[in-house]
Amino acid sequence: MNTETVSEKPRRGRPPSFLPEADAAVLVIWQGDINNRRTLRNKQYMSVGLGAIRPDDKPNERHGWFAGEGKGYRQAVLVELGRIADAFGDAIALTMADKLANMVGAGEVSTTREAAACLRRARLSLTGKPSQASAAALEDLIVTTIINYVSEHPDASSALVQEALCGACTVAEAMESTNQADK
Repeated sequence: MNTETVSEKPRRGRPPSFLPEADAAVLVIWQGDINNRRTLRNKQYMSVGLGAIRPDDKPNERHGWFAGEGKGYRQAVLVELGRIADAFGDAIALTMADKLANMVGAGEVSTTREAAACLRRARLSLTGKPSQASAAALEDLIVTTIINYVSEHPDASSALVQEALCGACTVAEAMESTNQADK
């Protein structure tokens, strides 16, 4: 029996996501602004998010609403983008930032809370964690799809979108009647 390892207790809880050296670096950068572990992690994920959407350290006008210059940062949004970049890579985080910029431009998202919640929902859906069905979640998905479609097809009219939505309603009604008949 090895007596050296017997006295070592396994560490409890979740393994650290950042190395202690990274913790020390963030503490130096933000100095007195960090007084607990949650704030420390948020600043680290914010830095990861900024790095993902600014690979060359230059501000992108498209992301100006949530990652502008000076104090133009929306920390909660950048934290979520950092979590996405950490879990799925910088390319996915940049894609999500572009989608968010489209939503902000279309007036669908107007507050930091809404933007962070939208990104959080997207991140959790990418991890495969199931969520309860809700009209708001379905609406978000439909609106995002419409925005993406219209951005790829600038000649698409509101009548075309309405026609497609009517077709989708018909399919939903048919699915509902089929489900009721199965019961």
